[in-house]
Amino acid sequence: MRRAGPGRNIVKRYNTWFYRRRVPSDLVGDLGKREYTRSLETDSEAIALRKAAAINVQLDREWDQIRALLNPQAPDTLLTEKDAELRGRELRDWVAAGKLDANVAPLIMSDEIEALAERIPNLDLEKLKAASELASVGNIGKVLLSELWAEHERMCEAADLRRSTINQRKSMLDDFKSVTGDRFLHHYTPETCENYVVNELLPSCTSRRTAENKAVGLQTIFKTAVDRRWLTSNPFVGMPKIAKGSTRGRRKKESRRSWSADELAKVLDTNTKSKHRQRIYTMILLGAYTGMRREEIAEARAEHLRDCFLFIPEAKNENSQRNVPIPKAIQSLVEHLAGKTGDGYLVEGLERSGDDQKRGKIIGNRIIDHIRTAGLGGQVMFHGLRNTFIDLMRNAGIPPHEMSEIVGHAQQGMTLGTYSSGTDLKKLYALVEHLEFPEPAVSTAAARIAELMGD
Repeated sequence: MRRAGPGRNIVKRYNTWFYRRRVPSDLVGDLGKREYTRSLETDSEAIALRKAAAINVQLDREWDQIRALLNPQAPDTLLTEKDAELRGRELRDWVAAGKLDANVAPLIMSDEIEALAERIPNLDLEKLKAASELASVGNIGKVLLSELWAEHERMCEAADLRRSTINQRKSMLDDFKSVTGDRFLHHYTPETCENYVVNELLPSCTSRRTAENKAVGLQTIFKTAVDRRWLTSNPFVGMPKIAKGSTRGRRKKESRRSWSADELAKVLDTNTKSKHRQRIYTMILLGAYTGMRREEIAEARAEHLRDCFLFIPEAKNENSQRNVPIPKAIQSLVEHLAGKTGDGYLVEGLERSGDDQKRGKIIGNRIIDHIRTAGLGGQVMFHGLRNTFIDLMRNAGIPPHEMSEIVGHAQQGMTLGTYSSGTDLKKLYALVEHLEFPEPAVSTAAARIAELMGD
C-alpha cells in the first residue's frame, strides 16, 4: 500500500497551500471520489508541510479502518472495556464523517461483542456493552464534557495546532467546568451558556475583549460536539456577541499618532538593561529618520545599501519597493551597521517568529515594553514613527508626491500614479539630506548614535 512521503501532497494555488492526495484505488468506489483535497489555510510552505504530514497520518489510519470495516475479520481485539470503548469511538467517527449509517454502527458493535463472548468464556458482557455504548454513535448528548475535551484536544493535535493555543482552550473549559460541573452535553443549553457568560465570565475578566475571546474559544470547543453529532446545535453560538456587548455610546478608540520631539528624546534617553538594547535603539532611530516600516527595517540587508540609499526589494506592496534616502544624521550609523553585520542583515541577530516567520515581531514587542518603561501611553507605538517622519518632511516643505515616493505610498491621481516614473534619486536625497528633529530629540539621538557606533 502506497503511503504519502514527506514533501509531497501540497500544491499552491494563488497565495494559499492546499493538501491533495489520490484516494487508493480499492476505496474509490466506497468513498465516491478519486482525490482528497482541502485547504491548509497558510501561505507558508514549512507550515503546509507540517500540516500535510499530520493529515497523511490521519488519512492512512482512516483508510485502514475503512478497509477493516469493509472486510471484517474475527473480532479478536475486543479484550477489555477500553478496547470496546475505542471501537465505539471508531464507529462513531465514521458516522460523523458520513461514511457509515448511524443505524448500522450500533448493530456492528453489538455483533462484535457477542461474537467475542462466544469465543472467550467468563467475559463480563454487560460491562463491555456499557463501555462501548458510552462512546457509541446513537446517543446524542450522552457524552461528558471531559470526553468532549479529550476529542477536541486530539483533533487540535492532528491539525498541528500550537500547544499554547490548546492549553489556553483547556483553561477556558476548566473554568467553565468548575462552574457547571462535568455533565452530559445535552444539559448545556443556550440559557446555561448565557448565564455563565453574563454572571461568571464578564465579572471575572478585565475587559470585554478578553471575555469575548474566551467565549469564542468555548464556541470552538463545542463545535467539535456538533461535528461529531453529539449535539444538534452549538449552545455557545451568539455568546461572543453577548460578551462583546453593544458598542453604541462608547468613545471611539484613538488612532495611532506621531511622536513629539520630547517623546522621541525620552524614549532614546531611557536606559534599559535588556541584552537587546542596541537593536531596540537602532530600530527606533532608523524608523524615526527614514519612515520605514518595522518589517522593512528588520528585513533590510547590508548588500542593499547603495551610496546614500537603502533599497527595499520586497515589502508590503508594489509601491513599497523603493530606494529609501538616508539622511546625513544617521548615515554613519547605517554604514557602521552594514560593515559589522554577522548575518547579512542591517539589524543583526533578530529572531523570526509566528506562522509568517517575520523578523520584526519579537523585537517589536520589546520596543513596546521599552516605550512603556519610558512612561509613555498606549498611543505611542513604533509605527507612529512613520507619521513622525512624514510630519518632519511636511514641515520641511517637501511636496506631497515626493513624500509619498520616499515612504512608499501610492501616488495620487492618473498623471503621477500611472504615467510618472518617479523623482530623480539625487533630488530625493537632496530633499531629506539635512532633515533633523528639533531639540531635545536631535542631541539625544546624536548621543545614542555615538554610543551605538562605539559598542
